[in-house]
Amino acid sequence: MIIAVKGSQLAEDLVITCASKCLMTSLTKMLPEWEDQGWIGVQDKEQLKKAAAELRKRSGRTIFCKVSKGEQGPCKSCQNAELGMNKASWDNLELAIPMSLNVLGAKLSKMSQALLYQGILEMRAKPSRRGTTICLDMARHGDQEITGSLPTDQKIWYSLRNKGMSRNVCAYMWRCMHNAHCCGGYWPKLSGYEQRADCRICGSEESMEHILTECQDSGQKTVWKLVQELLTRKGIPQTAAPTFGQILGSGLVGFHDMKGKLLKGSSRLYTIII
Repeated sequence: MIIAVKGSQLAEDLVITCASKCLMTSLTKMLPEWEDQGWIGVQDKEQLKKAAAELRKRSGRTIFCKVSKGEQGPCKSCQNAELGMNKASWDNLELAIPMSLNVLGAKLSKMSQALLYQGILEMRAKPSRRGTTICLDMARHGDQEITGSLPTDQKIWYSLRNKGMSRNVCAYMWRCMHNAHCCGGYWPKLSGYEQRADCRICGSEESMEHILTECQDSGQKTVWKLVQELLTRKGIPQTAAPTFGQILGSGLVGFHDMKGKLLKGSSRLYTIII
């Protein structure tokens, strides 16, 4: 949408047809509130701030039209979005905002203790490590392969506290997500222990993905075959051994019946078994 607005004439009327009610609500109703609160806790805030700035540059009218997903325009945009998501490299989108259009700070009258605390945490947050970012994407696309949805980072982190997992499993999954186990690339950093980086059986560099889904000596082939048989017996679709991403995202999975109702029992059983 940012590219479309930037490519339009500033003085002409612009009609934006959009299948996302969330995006329309963000830019037409929620924008004043989010700006008053300093954008604290808002997902994709940089993109939304840039979109708002581009819209404010315009002197012509801007009209948002909600259209159904079955119409040609939204279907085409969804196809383009999916193609963009599967690109080998990301496009560099310019998100810089002129100072005259950049709303900074927050109104003290609109703040609460919880919002202020969240804002402090955001300011102190460290950037994600590359390994963590990779694992988050693996979990995201692993869940998409099963449910068709792409969960946010926040939802993935929340799933690591799934009630179907014991405390030690939650800790294990958290370490997996941060690529924090002492295996593979960890050992070459220690002089005299370089040989521990490779699997003694397969010869490839060891990793949690290798141990859980690839190594022929860990018994995983037998384990996942038994898991597949058990889930099939319970009517839960599992046609093959789970990928590492599906294991990381096992706390996210939610199965639904034909009417769209969440099958809590099946979903919880799947999380426990995996």
